[in-house]
Amino acid sequence: MTQFQARGQDIRGLAKSLVLDFMKANGECQPEMEGMKLAQIFKRCGFDWGDYPKATSSNQQY
Repeated sequence: MTQFQARGQDIRGLAKSLVLDFMKANGECQPEMEGMKLAQIFKRCGFDWGDYPKATSSNQQY
């Protein structure tokens, strides 16, 4: 495994941890609740790059 692959694995682990922590802290993500769309979680966790003419924030989840 190269150093870049190892760093990528670390980043994915941190991102997963961030999303899980967010979901545990957010009432909408609790059992028996409505839930949230992926784009909302993506944006509220700070993974978007901001709005661009051809890639709005909510479309950057892809």
